[in-house]
Amino acid sequence: MCGERSRKPLASPWRTDAVLEQQVVEVRLRYPDWGARKLQVVLAREGVELARNTLHRILLRHDRVKEVDQHPAALQRFEREQPNEWWQMDFKRPKGWPQPVAPRSVLAAHSR
Repeated sequence: MCGERSRKPLASPWRTDAVLEQQVVEVRLRYPDWGARKLQVVLAREGVELARNTLHRILLRHDRVKEVDQHPAALQRFEREQPNEWWQMDFKRPKGWPQPVAPRSVLAAHSR
């Protein structure tokens, strides 16, 4: 019986260097309750510039994220059956901007 072969790449050229990963783990050991966002600031002060998502993936690979802090992906979709049943609006304004704010985007949940 011949099953489907793995699609996992043989090499990951963009994977973070092992030395940097070890640095991330060491900083996490110093601050065991801090997540990727706070660790990113500490590492930047030490000259290590990594994206927050990269830091989080490194912590996951090294079992440094507590189970209680791991959240499953959302499985429920909020799409509605009919148009105009539900609308979603996104507001965004730069800090310190005194003018009133209008919706940046409006989306009908049916059209997603």
